[in-house]
Amino acid sequence: MKAELRCRYLDSDFVEVIWKNAGSEPEAGPPYLWSLLTRADSDAIAQISVNTLLVIDDEAFGGLDVELRSTDSMIYCGCYQPLR
Repeated sequence: MKAELRCRYLDSDFVEVIWKNAGSEPEAGPPYLWSLLTRADSDAIAQISVNTLLVIDDEAFGGLDVELRSTDSMIYCGCYQPLR
């Protein structure tokens, strides 16, 4: 993933993986992660027709500027602001 995103640094401690069935509610993933998203974000995620979601906190890049985009194997869905 680091090479595909073309970033020099990626700390896996700040990357979360959520598995789901296409078109259904997420089946697995840290409960605290869902608590950080608004209901609208959760509803939008439930509509995505893929089975694996990656959530990358910007801390994963160690303070470096990274421009996220879709790649051959990942679809960039946007940036979510924390509720804090």
